[in-house]
Amino acid sequence: MALIVQKYGGSSVSDAERIKRVAERIVTARKAGHEVVVVVSAMGDTTDELLDLAIAVIIGAAFGGIVTSMVNDVLMPPMGLALGKVDFKDLFVSLNGQTYASLAAAKTAGAPVIAYGQFINTVINFLVIAFVIFMIVKQANRFS
Repeated sequence: MALIVQKYGGSSVSDAERIKRVAERIVTARKAGHEVVVVVSAMGDTTDELLDLAIAVIIGAAFGGIVTSMVNDVLMPPMGLALGKVDFKDLFVSLNGQTYASLAAAKTAGAPVIAYGQFINTVINFLVIAFVIFMIVKQANRFS
């Protein structure tokens, strides 16, 4: 499976028949098992900018996965160890008053839970991403 970015603009989307051909190309790529990002613009110059934006979104999504792994696999284990061997992703409160050995056991039992440990991980993910974006914007402003 591959990620395919398809760029269409101007005459390739100028009438219904051409739009149909574009749709058929997209469907063919999807049926072949590929993920497809489509950039369409009626103005030629704008298409290049939209393509840049699509690439930025793809890189951003990949960066999000890296940050999630860093938080879950690198930052949280030592932090949990320092706080008494706590695994943050298993921290939860059962709302039905029963006790469960783990979050997975509570979810398997169908118990209503507040998974605040996962929320803590998500907040830390957000803070790391926000900090990196802040640093990128700060550097971009410095260069302009």
